This record gives sequence, structure tokens and C-alpha cells, in this order.
Amino acid sequence: MVGSERNTLYIIGNGFDLAHSILSKYKHFFCWLNLNGYEDYAFLLQQTFPKLIDKSDCLWSNFESALAYYDTHDLYKGNITLPEDTWDDSAWDSNIEEGTGKVSKMVDEIPLLMKAWVEQIRTNKPPQFNLSPSSKYLTFNYTKTLEDVYHIPFENICYIHENIDSNSKLIIGHDSPKSTNNLPAKSDEEERAQIIFVEVMNRLIKPKNQQIDKNCHFFNSLQDITTVIEIGHSMAPVDLKYFEEVRKSVAKEALWHFSCYSESDKTKMNRFVHHTIHFPPRLEFKTYNL
Repeated sequence: MVGSERNTLYIIGNGFDLAHSILSKYKHFFCWLNLNGYEDYAFLLQQTFPKLIDKSDCLWSNFESALAYYDTHDLYKGNITLPEDTWDDSAWDSNIEEGTGKVSKMVDEIPLLMKAWVEQIRTNKPPQFNLSPSSKYLTFNYTKTLEDVYHIPFENICYIHENIDSNSKLIIGHDSPKSTNNLPAKSDEEERAQIIFVEVMNRLIKPKNQQIDKNCHFFNSLQDITTVIEIGHSMAPVDLKYFEEVRKSVAKEALWHFSCYSESDKTKMNRFVHHTIHFPPRLEFKTYNL
């Protein structure tokens, strides 16, 4: 694929890094945790989010969606001390604060540990694509492969989920907030605790509107883009809003190219663009050996 013109936008996903043999899968993060003194944390992730168990080789989109599936009652049982008959409201408040604090710390450490992991990923690989420094790039990756391997100017890249040099935390999360109504609580105290647990866990919701607003200058610069080339994105629904923003920002007659790893990917992407985003007919799907 060639992007030699200023009117070309590339949308980059983790498959792009994998095409360069960069060890950037979720399983590599999971292994890094276990090999660098974070075995308890790796176990806690799988214990808290059951869909991660036996899925260490899942896509990043699967990891993100798994963060939405947890049991509030299990969080309560696992982090709140069994009450004593003599407890008053003050004792309960202290107990709840301690228990929810543990979960809050786990949630807050996800992007911090992920950043520590990404910082040691080696990206000194030979280029696999012919990319132009004058094209624009919307990347969902935390690595700086575009800069390190292809010498793309920083000003032509939008790291929509931040990167290892960012002062902001890395963005990772899901799109399924849980309600604090009708929780499976058996007492007023348990309900109070579960409400706080849900509020803490809802911090894992991906702040897409915030990131779009933060990078509005980039999206506003896309009005002359007539070619959009996607490489290595899983087309997960959680990132749908970003694609909608691109579609609104580029020229109406823009031709979109979607890369596929397999024929099944082509089917999935057809469903994503036609039934979810409702793209105009100027589309091209091509299977690449990413």
C-alpha cells in the first residue's frame, strides 16, 4: 500500500505493529506482568474479569470488552470484611472505604502498568509498508512505530489513545457502563458498597468524546483527505465513534481501503462498515498478510 499524497489518511491498529513482528499482543502484556513481579496483579485481573481466563491470546478489543464483565457481588465478597454485630455506620464506612480502595487501585494501575510494558517493547524493526511522511495518521497504538521505523513527523500523527511519551495516561476501556440500579445487594450496607464498586469500575469506560475533543485540530485538518487506508484495526464496536468522526471529517467522495488478515476478517469488516457505520459505496477490501 502506498501513501504518497498529502490527501491520504492511514488508520493504524495493533495488526500494523504485529506485521513488523513487534510483541504487542495482550498475551505479551500478560507474560510481562508475570515475569516482572506482577504475578499477583495478573491473577487479580483474571479473577476480577472472568472473560480473561484462558484467553491470554485474545485481541486487544477482546481484552477491552472483557473489562465490562465483572460480578459486583463477587467484588463485594472478595474485598469487604465480614461485618460484626457491633459495627456502627462509622465502622461500615471504614470497611467499605478500604475494600473499594483496593479495587480502585487495581483499576488505576491498568494504564500505568501497560505504559511500563509498552516502554520496553522493541520497535527497531525493518519497515513493511511504503508510507509517506506527508500523509496523515490516526493510530490506536501506544507504540511509536510510525516515528521510529518510518520517521513520520509527530505533527502528522494523532495518537488517539495517547502514547508512551504522553503526559496523559494511556486510554484503554470498554463501552458498556453498568447501572447502579437494581444491584444484587442483600442489605443497605452491601448496596452502598456495590454502588461505589460500580462507580469505580465505570472509570474503565473509554472517554471517546474527550479524546475526540482533545484532538479536534487533527480531525479538522482532514477535510481534504480523499483516500483513507486502514491497516490492522480489529474494527471493534468500542471504537466506532472514532470512525464516524473520521467519516464526517474527510471529503465526502473519499475512497476507503480496509485491510483484512483473512476472509473471515473481510466478512466482519463488511458488517462493520455497512451495517454499523453505513459507509457510502466507495469501499475496497483487500486481504493482506499482516
